Amino acid sequence: MSSSTGYQIATSINRAQNNPNYTISIDDLPLIFKKGLFSKTLDAPNTDPDSPRLVTIKCLYKGCSKVFKGQRVNHSTSNYITHYKANHKAFNIQRLLMNLDIESNTSDFEETSSQGSSSTQATITQAFSSSSLRGTKRPASPIKEPFNQKKYKLLFMRFIIENNLSFRSIASTSFRELTLYLNEQSPLLYNKILHDYLSSIYKERRDIIQSNLTLNIKEKGYFSSTLDAWTAINQDAYLGVTIHYINSDFKLKSYAIAIAYLSEPHSGKYMYKLLAKALKEYGIEDSIISITRDNASSNDTLLKAFKEDYDLKGFKFQGDIACLAHVLNLVVQDILKNIIKDAYSELDNRGDIANIENNRDEELNSNISLWKKIRTIILGLKYSGENNRALKRHIEALEIENPRFPQLDQKTRWSSTANMRKNFLNIWPAISAVISNSESKSFKKNRAILLLSDGELDYIRKCLRIFDIFVKATTKLQAEKYPTIYYLVPEVYKIYTKLENIRDELNREPFTSAINKGIAKLRKYYPKTGITESNKAIYISLILDPRIKLEGLSLLGLSNPIISDINAKLKDEYNYLQIQENIELPMPNREPIAIDNDDLDIYINEEEEEFDELDFYLEERRSNFKIKPLDYWAINKDKYPILSLLVRKYLQIPATSAPSERFFSLGALIINKLRNRLSKDTFEEISLLKSWGFIFEEEEREELEKVNNNPNNVFFIDID
Repeated sequence: MSSSTGYQIATSINRAQNNPNYTISIDDLPLIFKKGLFSKTLDAPNTDPDSPRLVTIKCLYKGCSKVFKGQRVNHSTSNYITHYKANHKAFNIQRLLMNLDIESNTSDFEETSSQGSSSTQATITQAFSSSSLRGTKRPASPIKEPFNQKKYKLLFMRFIIENNLSFRSIASTSFRELTLYLNEQSPLLYNKILHDYLSSIYKERRDIIQSNLTLNIKEKGYFSSTLDAWTAINQDAYLGVTIHYINSDFKLKSYAIAIAYLSEPHSGKYMYKLLAKALKEYGIEDSIISITRDNASSNDTLLKAFKEDYDLKGFKFQGDIACLAHVLNLVVQDILKNIIKDAYSELDNRGDIANIENNRDEELNSNISLWKKIRTIILGLKYSGENNRALKRHIEALEIENPRFPQLDQKTRWSSTANMRKNFLNIWPAISAVISNSESKSFKKNRAILLLSDGELDYIRKCLRIFDIFVKATTKLQAEKYPTIYYLVPEVYKIYTKLENIRDELNREPFTSAINKGIAKLRKYYPKTGITESNKAIYISLILDPRIKLEGLSLLGLSNPIISDINAKLKDEYNYLQIQENIELPMPNREPIAIDNDDLDIYINEEEEEFDELDFYLEERRSNFKIKPLDYWAINKDKYPILSLLVRKYLQIPATSAPSERFFSLGALIINKLRNRLSKDTFEEISLLKSWGFIFEEEEREELEKVNNNPNNVFFIDID
């Protein structure tokens, strides 16, 4: 199959959709359309039949006028779901996405399913017996399936794990009465029984993952890892470890394999022992090619010990990947410190909050920083009921779109500073109206200072332009369902270019020195000096992306010597693997040339030329940007058997340690203020089961993957 096949397939789909007789079947649409949350209407066929057919998406929530125009027929639903979560919080869309019963909520919509909506709320018994409850799969007829104790225990355990409940809570008399009321055959499930059952479920699911990892090794695959440390609300510290690989079907797989309790100080050597133990338990300790981590000094020591162990074994470890999200955070923090200077130390707002809550007068100095003014305004709006109500009235009167109350920023999260200023600017007309008319002490006394000038507002906008450079890159590089390693270098180079451009455009202090500080920090971790043994993975992955190859490297701005060096490193890897695996190469698909005896000397080299996968791959035309790299390699794995192994080796590497951090977000729900005495083993078992998708049935997991995974991970090479 040629490299243009994917483009041809996309073109044929576009032509079919541009047919005047083409229709959209409701049965083929995602759940949010089937349930009447949105409508999808076809636009007129495109005048160019090879171009995508467009649709108009309308939100059907009562009173909402949001319309998404110019959408593709098979566009991702993530933007629509985000709109719901942000603007219609009264409706629990997450519950819908997890396939729960939402019949009692449909009255909020102007348009629902063909059955209409009912204002009658279901009884508890009806809710528990509903066919839409996950896992029950009861028939629609009044005949109930026989009570099954094994299934009851499984559903019971899912209920506990999903809702982060203590095992003690279900031992209460009231809960027992509820279960007996629903079915008198329901058995007594005591604490000890549930713990034993939890362990058996954990072992069963762990064995499945173990078999998947073993299969990957047998199929000549490797693994990458991410790790991070986390402290729970009860001050217990843990090390989270995730592993990632691309299987022989070219599907990216990711699993959390450990959340190990740190009983000793967080030294690198101690954390290395825990990492080595986790890898050994799964039998993959000798198959790790990269570890993505943050810049903590303990991680430096950990990686040093890991490399030394591999050197003793004679293995190659070549992927110490600095988490780009952490690097960008350091870059933005350096820029922030230089832009807001002294105000950077004013991020502790506890004293200001106490003044407002206790109705104390505070007269502001006319020379206070702009950022101090913004935080004072936000606190005055948040902690004054009068101001808060007035703000809502003004937002409605001014018809401000997508209003979000600006939350106070935090030192450790630069995105919180960017979001605070962005949301602040969006509703500033309403805020200024509140300040101008408020009789509250927080605003009346300091009105002249808090009414920001046009120059101050323009200064905030310029700061946001700098922050915007990092937002898209951070989001793209923390994706979960598609490889991110081949985005790393392009995003870094784009950030370099954009920072330099905006620095030259603004050409004033403090922006010039602040941006220079940020560029210097970026160069510390991702310099433009070339390829080394430790960072070659991030460069080789670019050539293995069929949309980039060697030609794309020059468009990114890489110099010819660096490109030659990258190509040489890939060639070395290719030659080594060819000898090691002893793979019989397929013959090139070329037309035979009729050779006369008289021409034999001229064409003898043509007949004896050996097929070289790498050269043949690089000579091919680059793929269309819409083609997903793993889809390309799944189609061409037989054509390029050696390169396919290299793809599985390098494209699996995460560009950030976000997988570990996502894992900890589950842990934060499990250990909370009301549940902080969970045993370490039980916490790990529950955390891993949740991360492995235990609480979801297979079809529900697939639906959630469609929601969480943005299929439009298109790649543009530009140098703007």
